[in-house]
Amino acid sequence: MKKNTLVVIFLASIIAACGSSTNSTITESSQDGGISNTTNVNTKYMPRTYFGAQPEPRSQIIHGAGQDTDSFAEYSSLFPENNQPLIYMSYVGITKDKANIDRWYNQALKGSTVNVNFKTVQQIGISFNGGNDKGIGMATRVAAGEFDENIDHFLDRLNELNVPAYLRIGYEFEGSWNGYNVDGFVATFKRITDKVRARKMQDVVTVWCAAGGSAGFISFEELMKYYPGDDYVDWWAVDIFSPQEITNPWLGQFYKKAAEHGKPVMIGETTPRYVGVEEGQKGGILGLAHSSTWLLKTQKLKPLVISIGIGFITQTDLVSNGMIGKMHDYS
Repeated sequence: MKKNTLVVIFLASIIAACGSSTNSTITESSQDGGISNTTNVNTKYMPRTYFGAQPEPRSQIIHGAGQDTDSFAEYSSLFPENNQPLIYMSYVGITKDKANIDRWYNQALKGSTVNVNFKTVQQIGISFNGGNDKGIGMATRVAAGEFDENIDHFLDRLNELNVPAYLRIGYEFEGSWNGYNVDGFVATFKRITDKVRARKMQDVVTVWCAAGGSAGFISFEELMKYYPGDDYVDWWAVDIFSPQEITNPWLGQFYKKAAEHGKPVMIGETTPRYVGVEEGQKGGILGLAHSSTWLLKTQKLKPLVISIGIGFITQTDLVSNGMIGKMHDYS
């Protein structure tokens, strides 16, 4: 789901396993921002397996932000130079005209040059539907080659950026809002991947990103029908938007299946949904703390790429609540 909020992305390559199991009480917020209930979560960390995927560092946390460059720049300014975000998130539709792809490029280029000390890694959501959340899937037409010129133009522009990139091809593929049929999605995923590899874009990796709870946690029998195969997928991913989702056993099975296929997992998007940021510590800061707790304290999470929507939070708020610095405590 495309969000018009500031999104923070963490690429956590390792969280060490704790020596003992402890329980943490996580407070969950209701839709109106009030406190609804609490959940006990086992906080024993699971050891992370290094799969050697590209680009998958062995240690530390790489974090980033999106989805607009002004927010990205403002967020980056909150951190010292050695901790500024490395990943910038954006979206592009390949069934629209080339001018749309050029607009994406201009945004991505601006995002990649915000930090003067390095070029930012791109995390790009690629859609091929006929509208915004309208369920008008166009995967079959893309698979048939109707939009090859657009795909080639996108890859030309991506190549001009000259930075590593994660491509979430047809992200949230099983969501009804996209309207992708199984055969069309799989064929389109393969078509785009083949084009990337024909160009020998070695720092560009493909990501198979499920909607998870937003699509109702469909059965794995149905989910795997959308799988293009290990030869076409570099990373698995899932988007998470509530504490009820992060503690759902489905996610544990998803991580397990990814490991069975030898793939690292990216948390493509996540946010403290329904919390908001209008009420300071009661809203945005509490929501950010909740998201960090859900993601970093659940035993099912194996460090990955994680996207947390935090809205707009001031540097003063972050410092006074101890969030700056703590974001990097998991190296």
